[in-house]
Amino acid sequence: MGNTKNTKTLVINRNVLTPAEFRNKMDFASVNNFDRDKFHSLEISGMILENRNLSSGEFLYGKFSDLSFVGVTLERSKFNFSECSNVVFKNCMLENAEFDFCKFDHVQFINCILNYSSFKFATGNVTFENCSMERCETHSASLETVFATCNLNGAEFNYCSSLKMDASSSIFAEAEFKNSTITGKMEQCHLDNCNCQGLDASGLQFSGCTMLDLSTEGAKGLDIRFDDEEAF
Repeated sequence: MGNTKNTKTLVINRNVLTPAEFRNKMDFASVNNFDRDKFHSLEISGMILENRNLSSGEFLYGKFSDLSFVGVTLERSKFNFSECSNVVFKNCMLENAEFDFCKFDHVQFINCILNYSSFKFATGNVTFENCSMERCETHSASLETVFATCNLNGAEFNYCSSLKMDASSSIFAEAEFKNSTITGKMEQCHLDNCNCQGLDASGLQFSGCTMLDLSTEGAKGLDIRFDDEEAF
């Protein structure tokens, strides 16, 4: 089993656990796939959690800070309504995970699989680096996001009233940006066949992007002027 390191108190539903007690729970969860188990209102700070299978776990209304998940399987897990500060997910399986209504503060996803995951109504700032995020949903979110070398084929960014995006070398083919306001910059990105109906991209700068066959009914700011002469 992987190592679990902890430097602070853990609180679950107002019951204080020692680090050893919490580690025992994680060991049990890993063996039993954590299916249908619920850790609501969980508070964790100062921990590295490695190589666990926590599929289908529920971490609703949690408070997570200075926490790292490394090589953890969290597919179908739910972090809805949680607060995450200085949290890192690295080499994790998060397919079909839910982060709806989460508050992010300096959260990073590195080399993770997030296909079909959900970030509806999420707020704060979050970075995705070398992640697979096909068909993920980011509806009605107010986020500052960084996407570096990510696959967001078919992702949905609909009805986002305030979405700041810094995207580079990422794929957004067939993505949806309907009725959203997006600012920031996109560099060397593929945006072919995107649905941009009602999108306000007046504050979004494009550089070296491919943007073929867009649906642009009611859109603003898509009279694209590239910084360089050729899109790749």
